Amino acid sequence: MTSAARHQVHGGRRHLAELGLVAVLALATGCGGSESDQQTAAEAWADDVCSTVSDWKGALEDAQTTLSDPANLSANDVKDALESVSTATSAFIDDLNGIGPPDTEAGRAAQEQLSTLSGQLQQQADVVTRTLNQSSANLQELLAQVSTVSGALSTMVTDAVTAVENIRQLDGADELESAFQDSSTCQELRASDGPSGS
Repeated sequence: MTSAARHQVHGGRRHLAELGLVAVLALATGCGGSESDQQTAAEAWADDVCSTVSDWKGALEDAQTTLSDPANLSANDVKDALESVSTATSAFIDDLNGIGPPDTEAGRAAQEQLSTLSGQLQQQADVVTRTLNQSSANLQELLAQVSTVSGALSTMVTDAVTAVENIRQLDGADELESAFQDSSTCQELRASDGPSGS
């Protein structure tokens, strides 16, 4: 592999790692809250959201691992890593769509935010799918696809950050903020983030 190609692989790998970190921080941190009779239901909802994010993060990390050894990287390795990210992203969107509204004061409005986010994520997932459907005869072309896919994922993370901030600002969202703080799944997700190593 040429030094230029090796540099592109490192850049793509670091970018995927950073996206995983930001996605987790966006969806699972910054939460205080108040006690409520609805807190158990809110925590179950937070568990579902954080579990969904965790699965997506895992796929990004797997791709990072694959792309972290450029000296032994083949075109098939890059393609497989990108396809795994695409598959996981589709599953992420499906899972978000399957999460019902939390039984809280702001539950319906929070679900509307997730529905809007799902639509935005789907637009970027379509970009990823179109990119991967392009014929790529060599490693250099696949590295260009890494750049396109990374850009789509970056947009997804930005949309996720916006959605979470919107949820946090909803009237009556105290239960949801507290649920994200108290959920064991969200706590594990935050703990797994650690230093990015980039």
